[in-house]
Amino acid sequence: MNTEEAQYRGIIIAIDTSLLRSAYAITHNADLVAFKTIHTKDGLEDRRDAWKTIRDEARRVERITHDQVGAIVIEDAWLGPNRQGSLNHARCIGHAEAFAIQSFPYALIERVMPQSYRALLCLPRKGKEPLMSYARTILDMAHSDRGYTTPSGWNEPLDQDSADAICIAYAAQKAYARALQDNPPA
Repeated sequence: MNTEEAQYRGIIIAIDTSLLRSAYAITHNADLVAFKTIHTKDGLEDRRDAWKTIRDEARRVERITHDQVGAIVIEDAWLGPNRQGSLNHARCIGHAEAFAIQSFPYALIERVMPQSYRALLCLPRKGKEPLMSYARTILDMAHSDRGYTTPSGWNEPLDQDSADAICIAYAAQKAYARALQDNPPA
């Protein structure tokens, strides 16, 4: 999605994680290059395998683009009334951060709340359909002729978790582009 505002150059990994699945989206220079939802039913060991899959895909993009991962953005947890569920979700996010630090020590690692990335993309605060619609628009605009796509091409199913990860990646892209416009490099 190359617009005038999208001027951030580099690789961004966006992660939406939970106890049952982890989704990621990878952008390079404002273009979506990979996304996938990985089901993690069997606990920490499955999540470690998911992190390895994300790391391997990001390193593949680094090799192809001759660029480095500049930022990893992880959806933060909302602490709801179910205390144990909130704690478990927070642990998943902690595991994602540990993975990010270990795998990409040179990258900026940030958490973002859902309402923050929705606001950056001018999407309503509630509802799943606006995120799905935005992600479908990105997929329609994405070009798979650059030699880097998801491992199975663009045949990955677009589920809610993948849509969230894609929206997180593009919100980060937009935020970093704005920051560069406000504070251009010397």
